[in-house]
Amino acid sequence: MAGDGATIRPLSEVVINQIAAGEVVERPVSVVKELVENSLDAGARRIDVETLAGGIDRIAVTDNGTGIRAADLPGAVRRHWTSKLSALDDLQAIGTLGFRGEALASIASVADFNLVTRADGDDHAWRLDVAAGAEAPLPRPAQGNRGTRIEVNRLFHHIPARKRFLKQPRTEYLHIVRVMRQLAFAQPQVEFSLTQAGSRGLRLPAADYQQLESSRWRSVFGKQFCEHARTISFNDGHISVHGWVGTPDCATNLSDTQFIVLNGRAVRDKQLQHAVRLAYADQIAEGRFPSFAIALELSPDTIDVNVHPGKLEVRLANMRQLHDLLFVAVKQALESGALFPAEEQAVVDAAPPLPSIRTRPHAVREVSRGRVPAVKAATSGRFNRPVRLIDSILLFEDDGGLCAIDLVRAWTEVLAARLRMECESGTAATRPLLLPVRLASDNPLAASEHRATLATMGVEVDELGESTSLLRSLPAVAPECDADRFAGALTAAITRVAPTEVVVAEALAHAIAHGRTGQVDRARLNELEQSATAACYALGALVRQVDEAALAEWLAGE
Repeated sequence: MAGDGATIRPLSEVVINQIAAGEVVERPVSVVKELVENSLDAGARRIDVETLAGGIDRIAVTDNGTGIRAADLPGAVRRHWTSKLSALDDLQAIGTLGFRGEALASIASVADFNLVTRADGDDHAWRLDVAAGAEAPLPRPAQGNRGTRIEVNRLFHHIPARKRFLKQPRTEYLHIVRVMRQLAFAQPQVEFSLTQAGSRGLRLPAADYQQLESSRWRSVFGKQFCEHARTISFNDGHISVHGWVGTPDCATNLSDTQFIVLNGRAVRDKQLQHAVRLAYADQIAEGRFPSFAIALELSPDTIDVNVHPGKLEVRLANMRQLHDLLFVAVKQALESGALFPAEEQAVVDAAPPLPSIRTRPHAVREVSRGRVPAVKAATSGRFNRPVRLIDSILLFEDDGGLCAIDLVRAWTEVLAARLRMECESGTAATRPLLLPVRLASDNPLAASEHRATLATMGVEVDELGESTSLLRSLPAVAPECDADRFAGALTAAITRVAPTEVVVAEALAHAIAHGRTGQVDRARLNELEQSATAACYALGALVRQVDEAALAEWLAGE
């Protein structure tokens, strides 16, 4: 029990709400997202958003949804009060965009808040005004149409420390435009509008995923995307995929046209984005981003949406299956311009299988890296029947015949994906070298600007006096490899214009898969497959079947 001198005491409701607001309300766009999602949960078919000074001075969201009963209004601005779930089991299959009961309470704790609402059957509307951080008074009668209008004024005006972190009004407004575009794609049946200081920014009439030429999608995605995007429409009874992927010509140096929606919820998911990017292979240059808008529908009990305060991230029970399906879907759409009619029941490769080709291991003489013909993606990425290793090209038998994969490229792709995943969650783990590699004083790896960046990838370089530096560690995600060869490959590539994780991964790949011609290291192949699994990378995308014409080039005496 706490005595008179106790230092551990309960927080006040005001402080609790402001702590919650720190997670839910980061900036004006957070308010817009929460309020619009509440309107969507209320069944609104028209939602109008008004902002002033990028939402810093005022945000107003008006909808034609079901409204809120007067008896429910006091609970609407109380933390953890909600109508959207009532039991623990409800968390297992959430069908609404909001469910935590924190949004309105958090917003009302950091801004002046007023709400006017009228539910079906009510003779008049009801109004609730809450000063920032104050207790909510009783609602009072008001005039208003069916639905709800919420105004949020002077965001963070009594929390100067929070307000200082806001950007210029135009920057905050552009964040709002982006989230409105995401919501518009996620909810095509809803009409949206957005105005800034009385000037209309977006006018988005209702549409559907079959009308890419409509004014709604031109406003959301832009003219070039709408003219060049390829349609995806797939449903196997368990997972449906709809939307569009832009051709490589639609790639830009910004990622502002990359939308992924799960069950009507706009989300950020690196693994699903990776599946899409992987389908483009080498058609898009490093540093540029493909454009896509993909809506996925799957069973709610396979998705955990309760993993992020802003509900931007989700966890999937069958991520590997969804990753591979999305990769195949996007790749097929890019190649053919259309994908699987809705009645299609399975993802299949329409190309006829090549005849099985048998050959003697010693018959293969020479393969140049990069000359493996892309006849069609093989059906498996497993290397349980290797034939021969030539330079970095592994020839192996698959069910469809003789196949090939470039191991340097495979390791590069897999390790770059793993390094990227690690860096997004913090600095990559390191594995110290038993014998550090000595580097000359003029080695670019020893430059301070490179050392700091490499350290985030798990590559540690220390100065040893004025004339020498030491390479002390490699990324822990990489298997044992030739550290001297890695240092040489990295030194040659460090100044190349490319993402650091790609440069490091490529140097590691050369150290791991350097040419032991004729020898097949089964343990190393197992490590590659395990690493690909950890990175959610589909190795099958890099496997190619060898056709007879290519085989004739490689065979001697045949």
